[in-house]
Amino acid sequence: MALTGDKARLRVGEPIAVGQHPVATNTTIYQGSLIMANAGGYATVGAAATGQFALGVATKKVVNNPGANGAEKVPYEVGDFEFNSGTAGDALTIANVGDQVFIIDDDVVGATNGGATRSVAGILIGLSAAGKPIVRVGLGLQS
Repeated sequence: MALTGDKARLRVGEPIAVGQHPVATNTTIYQGSLIMANAGGYATVGAAATGQFALGVATKKVVNNPGANGAEKVPYEVGDFEFNSGTAGDALTIANVGDQVFIIDDDVVGATNGGATRSVAGILIGLSAAGKPIVRVGLGLQS
């Protein structure tokens, strides 16, 4: 389920602070959100969409309503982060370690591309003690 407020996201190891990315107009990004670049290159919250790519995880809340594209910038990190898993055919298990996983929303990743309707979130590197997917998120993990 998509975030409706800030979330303290579990990080495994040390994240890499990448910097800031310009935010799309009419967008609110919560701290802890998986963020992606839209077709225009602006940061948006993770969502089922094709032709996008995951940037990382937002380190603070940013509101760009109704600012123009790029009027606000979101700071973010790349690294290994815990997310919630999709269900049914999108459930992630230890059998998926090493596989690409796909963006369902800014808090949930899944095992499938949803019939070619989702973009890559990153690589599943393991499961947390709670059984949730740990995903390596960052540029260059989409291919």
